[in-house]
Amino acid sequence: QAGIDRVHLTVHHQSEKIIDHFGDGRDFGVHMTYVTEDRPLGTAGSLGLMDRPKDTMLVINGDILTQLDFSAMLAFHRDNNAELTLAVQQYHFEVPYGVVETDGAMVRRLAEKPVFNHFINAGIYLLEPAVLDLIPSGDRYDMTDLIQALIDEDRQVAAFPIHEKWLDI
Repeated sequence: QAGIDRVHLTVHHQSEKIIDHFGDGRDFGVHMTYVTEDRPLGTAGSLGLMDRPKDTMLVINGDILTQLDFSAMLAFHRDNNAELTLAVQQYHFEVPYGVVETDGAMVRRLAEKPVFNHFINAGIYLLEPAVLDLIPSGDRYDMTDLIQALIDEDRQVAAFPIHEKWLDI
């Protein structure tokens, strides 16, 4: 439904079972190929083993379930001229105690059971092909490393908030 018809799946642990189940992807309405890691290369390292795509690439961690509107994310990515867009999810964390801020021995502030709101990385990314040039071939490299490398080079990295169902298994 999202218009995805080509899938490259990175496999390592129990790769035979995964490949046997999905095969060439025909039964699922897609063309599927596999990138086999001899050793775990991190969340972005295996992208360095792939042929460089011609178009924007969607990357999803294997333990994510979502009803994200991928076409809306792609439009956002393009509207923001981003080289990499990461989906983010609002996360609320309540400290069940009073938090004390100090300066040396002196108490400067007390917050009773504060709630912190942050965007977290949702494990879903859109990447432009040129971004893959930053990934070292055959080395462990995480998506967070790639994002930080782009930020350090002052390149366009956008955050797309997820409002739909999202679950990190």
